[in-house]
Amino acid sequence: MSHIDQAAGHRGERTRTGARVLRDCVLDNRRALIGSTALLSLHQLCEVSVPVLIGLAVDRALGHADVVSLLRWLAVMAGVFLALTVAYRFGARIAMTAAQGEAHRLRMRCAATIITGTPITASDLRDGEMLSIANSDADETGNLLRYVPQAGSAVVALIACAAVLIGVDVTLGVTVLVAVPLILSVVQLLAPFTTRLVGAQQHHIGRSTALATDLVTGMRTLRGIGALDVASGRYREADEQTRLAMRRAAVGHGAFFGAATGVTGLIAVGTASVAGWFALSDKIGVGALITVLGVAQFLTEPLAIAAMLPGRVATARASAERISTLTTGSRSGGDTAQPTDDRRAATWHPGEFVAVVAPDPTTAREFAAGCGHRPDLLIEPHSVDLFTGTIWSNLVVDGHRAPPRDEVVALMEALGSRDILGGGGVEALDIPVTDRGLSLSGGQRQRIALVRALIRDPETLVLHDPTTAVDAMTERVIADAVYRHRHDAGTRRSTTVITNSPAWLAVADRVVPLPVATAESTS
Repeated sequence: MSHIDQAAGHRGERTRTGARVLRDCVLDNRRALIGSTALLSLHQLCEVSVPVLIGLAVDRALGHADVVSLLRWLAVMAGVFLALTVAYRFGARIAMTAAQGEAHRLRMRCAATIITGTPITASDLRDGEMLSIANSDADETGNLLRYVPQAGSAVVALIACAAVLIGVDVTLGVTVLVAVPLILSVVQLLAPFTTRLVGAQQHHIGRSTALATDLVTGMRTLRGIGALDVASGRYREADEQTRLAMRRAAVGHGAFFGAATGVTGLIAVGTASVAGWFALSDKIGVGALITVLGVAQFLTEPLAIAAMLPGRVATARASAERISTLTTGSRSGGDTAQPTDDRRAATWHPGEFVAVVAPDPTTAREFAAGCGHRPDLLIEPHSVDLFTGTIWSNLVVDGHRAPPRDEVVALMEALGSRDILGGGGVEALDIPVTDRGLSLSGGQRQRIALVRALIRDPETLVLHDPTTAVDAMTERVIADAVYRHRHDAGTRRSTTVITNSPAWLAVADRVVPLPVATAESTS
């Protein structure tokens, strides 16, 4: 099973909101998070022990001029530094691996939704915006798995710092234990504000990406109708809005992190000041003072990490909401659809070639979208998507099931595609194709897409206006060739063509008219 197939069936029914996306990310990676948190906590405990060891070395070695004892304490500190280095290296690696892996899985889920489903919000999510969600938003959501172990280890470090300070003086330790929850509670109040700013930023980034995609795709058309300046102006306006949104988000982040860091600095300075006063009052010794100063200096790091966690979660939450919008907004197609009135009640018999006549483009699109998703069903949409490569790479999806190249050439010639091959035979299948097939004409792109669908040889094939860009004579040749290819004597393969073209209506076994604006398909 492919990664996309796995993603399509994984957690599809459970995910509903951005919070649920984040919760699933954490639960699915809980083993990695536990391991990473344990190693990073060991790193933090070793960090806390360094000033303690220095203080003990001062009191017990330097204070007594004991060289052997000093060397012993230096060896202990060397071991501690080795342990904290190794613990951080592997703890950070586990967290980063989990974050990257989850971001990849989220991208695969987005890709599965885009490929196998029809987003309900398709009118709001254009190609470029969906690309932005599948890339930057997936990364931002996955990054939460990096921050959770850091925050967990920061809490362990804060508890260890408080324990050390209590060992020196109860007042110092209790001050830290009381101040930390108060700071985190105040900082938590700013998280929704950060979520809104980041959500607006990601929305504008997606919109700008979508406009850029549309601009590049329609460059020829825009230049032909003289609308290039207007389209460029729209993109510049969207890009300026994106810049402002990113600036507002950066200012919000800066204010959030600045406030958190500033408050932690005040606590560290206050702790050091109190310790200095105690030393001057002979309440603590020199070694204890060194320990308190070292712990106070180190205290700013875990306190800042813990204080910044709500902001990190807010960023991930905003991106997760956008992923949820995409991945939970797809309609699942059933194997059959029930007609809702007598006008739609028609039976498709195996082996039939049916032409469906739609009164307007909207009805045609809705009918095609309502045909559902089944392993034996292939829907070839009206809009053609070709990719950078060759004609052959655009025709053959699965190289292991590819038909002989000479049979493909014969099929292309039967569909009136000699102008594409240029008389080159099978070697012509290696002709390069540029991005989106822009090196080919519209009619050539449609014929390549039609050949690609016929090569797949599905039990049921649905075509939506497959030959609108070719002339009437070629269209008649193509319709006859498709009928002969799909409907030899005794075949049970079914073909449905959504079209108003006389060429296709002439070869169809039956013609079924659709009422206005129906999204229902028939079974």
